[in-house]
Amino acid sequence: MKTISVVSLVMLFSAFSAAFGDMYGNPGSAVNAEPVIPEHVEIRKAYAGLIFAPMNEVLEFPETTVVQPFTDNRVRIQTRKQQDSFYLLFTNEEDFKFPLYSQGSYIIKRNIHDGSFVQVKIFIRSDPGSFVRIFPQGDRSSMDLYLYGYPVYRNVNLPLPFESVLSLPVAFILKSTAQSLDWSLITSPPFFLGQQRVKNMADAVRAFLPGLPDLEDGAMDFDGSFRLIEDLSDAGPGGFNCSGFAKWVVDGLYYEQHGTYMSIEELKKKPVHIRGNRWSNRFEDERDPYFGLDWTRNLAAAVQGGGPPENWDIRDIPYFQYIEDMGYPMDHLPFILYYLAHEKPGYFYLASINSEYGNEPMLRQHFHVAVFFPYFDENGEFHAAVMERNMDTPVDQFVQRYPDDYIHLVQIKAPKIFNPPEIPLQRQHEP
Repeated sequence: MKTISVVSLVMLFSAFSAAFGDMYGNPGSAVNAEPVIPEHVEIRKAYAGLIFAPMNEVLEFPETTVVQPFTDNRVRIQTRKQQDSFYLLFTNEEDFKFPLYSQGSYIIKRNIHDGSFVQVKIFIRSDPGSFVRIFPQGDRSSMDLYLYGYPVYRNVNLPLPFESVLSLPVAFILKSTAQSLDWSLITSPPFFLGQQRVKNMADAVRAFLPGLPDLEDGAMDFDGSFRLIEDLSDAGPGGFNCSGFAKWVVDGLYYEQHGTYMSIEELKKKPVHIRGNRWSNRFEDERDPYFGLDWTRNLAAAVQGGGPPENWDIRDIPYFQYIEDMGYPMDHLPFILYYLAHEKPGYFYLASINSEYGNEPMLRQHFHVAVFFPYFDENGEFHAAVMERNMDTPVDQFVQRYPDDYIHLVQIKAPKIFNPPEIPLQRQHEP
């Protein structure tokens, strides 16, 4: 592998920078909603011969790292062959690595039989599920936009020949679709107080995780003692299950307001008049099918002034249809958390995972609870912290664990100051 420097097309770069902003991080006067994406148009121009070369010439090209003009950024040029296609990749460096999905990277796909172009994938965030995919369509092109695995837009007309897309700045491509796409959803929001508060909460909770005791059905009651949720019996030294952990997080807010913790008995109350049906009502005592839903709603209401339990539900997210007392399909969770952090900064979320369960009869069962902290950091990077019991779980692993289930969300506003409750010293029991 070799590293070389490319200095070309300076005039073209300057012209586009003036029209569409500094593509290396400082938006120009003409850039409104379009995101600022790391650019390597000069390198693609310099290697135009390779982009359009026959397959054998492309595949024989050695892996090369190129230093971008005007910056210290580096781009790796690679080739791949897979089944009926071959690929030319321009990948941007991030943290001394060249992941295929680094923001601004291009993956150009061609047909192995006739060399025709199939598509180009351009990553618009440093995430494998966030990209635009552009296809040739006669003398024009069409474009799909995916964000965290969700197809936000499909078959958008792009008034550019496909071949020209390969050698134009990303900013120009985005500008040409500004009337059809809302690019503001791609742009990182400012790191104001809302984002900071959620980040602070996530950091504070994460610091406590290694020391949190674990106990099936365990929670901390209003007086700081540990009890079993089911019958409120003494849990000894105690610990938390998933529901007890969520309560412990929200107790950090509640204690600041009331000087005590929430009552387990109060949180167990069942608003049967607003959820369930005649089938599930018969099994409220035996199977408690809506426990997670009731628990998360009651937590949100307790710390936000009471009111109807449904007041804090997340029911209105574009692109999705909320299903009553079920929420949304689990596989949409990464995009949903991204959307909430982008459009409603300053909130964290309690989640109730639910699915159909049992045979006599089969009921919708809310069987697990988790806490989500979605936010954008100071560098505009999106984070979705998922915490459950004493674990910090990557969001993709969380989704993979419950691929066919649904997730119901309630929101709680992150406080200015958050102090997780201290865990009481373990009590010694007489032999």
